[in-house]
Amino acid sequence: QGPCRSRIPHRVSQPRTMVVGGWVVAGALGLMFTSSTCAAARSGWDPAIRRDTNLTDLITLLSAADWSPVFPDASIKAVEGRAMAVAEGELTLTRAQASAFADIVEPWVVADPRAPLVTPPVTGPVAFPLDCAQPRYSEVLTGAARKEPRRIVDVIGVGHRLGVIELRLLENWDVVDVFVLYEVPYTQVGAPKPMYFNTSFHHSRRWDRFKSKLLYYAPTDAELKVYLEKEATEIWTLEIARLTLPVVGLQTLDHPLAKAVREWARSPDSVILQNDSDEMIGEPALRHLRLCEIKPGALPIEGAAVAYKLNVHVTFTSTDRLYLARIWQRNGAGNFPDLANHIWRPGPAVQSLQSTLATKPPVAPLLRYKLRGRPTLGPAASLHMSDDADVVSSLLKSTAVVEGMFQSKLKAGAAASLQDLSHWVTLFAMARAKRFDSANLGAMTRELCGPFRLVDTLSAPTQAILRLSLPRWLVANPARYPEMLPPPMTPTCHWGNCYWYGGSVDANLHSKCPQL
Repeated sequence: QGPCRSRIPHRVSQPRTMVVGGWVVAGALGLMFTSSTCAAARSGWDPAIRRDTNLTDLITLLSAADWSPVFPDASIKAVEGRAMAVAEGELTLTRAQASAFADIVEPWVVADPRAPLVTPPVTGPVAFPLDCAQPRYSEVLTGAARKEPRRIVDVIGVGHRLGVIELRLLENWDVVDVFVLYEVPYTQVGAPKPMYFNTSFHHSRRWDRFKSKLLYYAPTDAELKVYLEKEATEIWTLEIARLTLPVVGLQTLDHPLAKAVREWARSPDSVILQNDSDEMIGEPALRHLRLCEIKPGALPIEGAAVAYKLNVHVTFTSTDRLYLARIWQRNGAGNFPDLANHIWRPGPAVQSLQSTLATKPPVAPLLRYKLRGRPTLGPAASLHMSDDADVVSSLLKSTAVVEGMFQSKLKAGAAASLQDLSHWVTLFAMARAKRFDSANLGAMTRELCGPFRLVDTLSAPTQAILRLSLPRWLVANPARYPEMLPPPMTPTCHWGNCYWYGGSVDANLHSKCPQL
């Protein structure tokens, strides 16, 4: 059916006129909406649903759903009730099944948080005051202040985690000039999906405060056609589209904000950020990039994001950025012997806006995958919230991203790799029994063992800088973003869903997973 599925709310038949940044813009969102793919369609918005920690509305939604499109009788082999065969050939999840699930959970994905937004009590920067000679940024800054602020454009690919979008808009509002939001009705693996941000923006008031700097871009079918045709044989093609088409839009769109960006690109000083929605350069680092001089030849710059998993109390362990600890210590940025073990590899990236927009076709954004050895913004200057403790988010990610996929299964029409499907077995059992509860849903996000470390087991200097580097809007709003920042850990509960879902506490966690 392509992108014109039941809940893709393009709403082209319901245009409205809104004032955006002083400009009167007619369009579906009142921002920039270029897709004419679909007529108005049924929305996945339900005003009665609110996101909160007790999951009552989610349980009601899941209990009332028709699960037959997600779990056809022949899709999973049942063995003795809840026990399922998870063997190659016996368990697969097709794109059609993944799309059906995405439709069911859309009202939860786009729902507003029940908790109101709390403004941080301290409005001024205190953890990292402006100091262009700060050793933390010595790899990229000369130490001199700029006479005028540098223009910064942030390009964000929208998936299904609207909380991280809201958080980065709040956190970096004062240091970014334009936020470009790019959304398509397909996942990274080619499964049709709802346009979640489109739905939320059309119905929710949570985005009103951001309209003056938002450029929302949904490419047309014609623009996506070449990537969709290649997708059957080249598994990363839709990821390339996500990194490429927003730049094409900035080069060509007849919109005041796009025109402003092209004007800023006349200056070699302006920069553009290329990252996933869950990769965010912190406000202190962007403030220093905005107000301080960058060393000649420093661009592109690697964000060197700390990789969090499940919530900001848990880090993901990697080994290909260990050299950064030596660089930071040599530059006087601090001694963090274990922080470099938890740096995310591909991004985010800071690039020259001028060179990015001058490239046709735009290949410069793809540099985010080739940043090894480039200067970094310093220890804990960025974060990568790889996953969170929301079970719906976890399930959607398992069917949406290419990483970890078996290429043969992807080409055959699968939407998830075998290694990602254990939680779907549990979901199948609950759907079949029509018995959803917060404890069982919570257990579906609990990754007890793996390459993870608890932040409170890291060295004292690393713990200190990680806590100082958390987004202040996140710290002020644990009730609004509990999937990312649950209450502080206790000796017997180290996982966010102990609070997020009210599930049972595993007191034997350390004995089961000594690497934590």
